[in-house]
Amino acid sequence: MLVKSSWWRPLRGDPMGWLLDYDNPAVHYYVLTDLLTRHTDVPAVRDARRSLASNPIAKRLFELHLTDSGWGSTPDARKATVQATVDHLVLLAELGAPGNDTRIATAADWALEQMQTADGDYEVPGIFLWALLRFRYDEDLRVRRAVKRAAKYLVARGTPEAPTQRTAWDSLPYVWALLQVPDEERSRGVETAIETALAEIERIDWESLPQERLAFGFPHLGEPDILFALRVLAEAGRVTRERVNPGVQVMLQHQNERGRWSLVRNHSDRLLVVAEETGPESKWSTLNALRVLSATEIM
Repeated sequence: MLVKSSWWRPLRGDPMGWLLDYDNPAVHYYVLTDLLTRHTDVPAVRDARRSLASNPIAKRLFELHLTDSGWGSTPDARKATVQATVDHLVLLAELGAPGNDTRIATAADWALEQMQTADGDYEVPGIFLWALLRFRYDEDLRVRRAVKRAAKYLVARGTPEAPTQRTAWDSLPYVWALLQVPDEERSRGVETAIETALAEIERIDWESLPQERLAFGFPHLGEPDILFALRVLAEAGRVTRERVNPGVQVMLQHQNERGRWSLVRNHSDRLLVVAEETGPESKWSTLNALRVLSATEIM
């Protein structure tokens, strides 16, 4: 099933048939579009896109949506909270749910209003901004202001007396969000912020990572791991760089003999419905690892 490309050669096995099973509609769709680069007009891709609406995980999440707000947390599913709403919107964005769904739009609008600051600005977490842009809410003035705020965050240095305390790991969700802004719509400030953050991320010491950075999670709700960092760099077209290669090699070391990766954190303590059970073989972790690996091929 593997395409005739060089990027798959480091794999110890062929996971493609397993990933293309219809039991996970979102993974099936992304394998076709992201890995096999099938055109969106191909019948198989159109069918896969339609199947996203019948994703049982998304359907269950929509059943738990609270009218006029968002989602509750695992301690209390009947009371919407900003954190729980953001968490579930991020998961829905990963599942390919459409942003024009009324429940998504209602939840996003409600959460945004809770994030308004005293001066009328919006303090939006990077991962939520990513989801909003994935849902194509870039025309919303609140989202536009959040994009500018994120760009400023990524280049802020503070003062000599009080330097900004920000690590490359902290920057990851924000730069991932800004990468969703179409090239033609990026201001010079956004471009500078992206470049600044990517340069910092590339300099991560890939070979001396603490154990928690090697515990793969899905979706990303904090605690960024190496797979998430490499996914961001892959989306930016930066994994071919020499100083990122050690990180790719570390990622490859964590595949099993069948060319599959594990899932350690599925955030069952925060999500009312998880995308996948934790275990030694994860379709989401494997998909994301292959997204990284496919980006290493220089065309």
